[in-house]
Amino acid sequence: MQRQKRNRIYRLTGTITLVVVIALVVVGWIFYMRAQAPVREARSEAVALAKKKTALVHPQDFYWFNRKATYYTVAGTDKKGRHMYVIISPKGQILVTNAKDGISASRAQAIVKKDRQARAIKHVALGVYDKKIAWEVTYTNKNGRLAYDLLTFKNGSLIKSIQNI
Repeated sequence: MQRQKRNRIYRLTGTITLVVVIALVVVGWIFYMRAQAPVREARSEAVALAKKKTALVHPQDFYWFNRKATYYTVAGTDKKGRHMYVIISPKGQILVTNAKDGISASRAQAIVKKDRQARAIKHVALGVYDKKIAWEVTYTNKNGRLAYDLLTFKNGSLIKSIQNI
């Protein structure tokens, strides 16, 4: 009799624990989805504008660059398969550049890893800084602190660096 009672208590405890864990996962997922809504909306609008106003046919990546101003960049290809970047300014002005005219996101990351001994790359974005197309690379530096570098799109030279944020 006591064994059955104990088994019932264990089952009830297990069921309650499972329900609580599932509820926490669902609530966490809802918060995550709500937090991501502005990014999804910005990406959707940027891709639609880039497709409408440029030769972009196949969007592949989206970058949100936020320094002196916020720029949205859509990377992708045109009908002929040429890789391009469509940079959209806060006023809706569009700047199109061919990927072959500068360095890639992976090259910008490699430069920062090599030159700054970055532990981990956190974020990469393409935008405009001081009228120059630039890659922003946010990373954890060798001291374990947050840092970011701005590199020119054209050749990857350093524009600005902030360390130990």
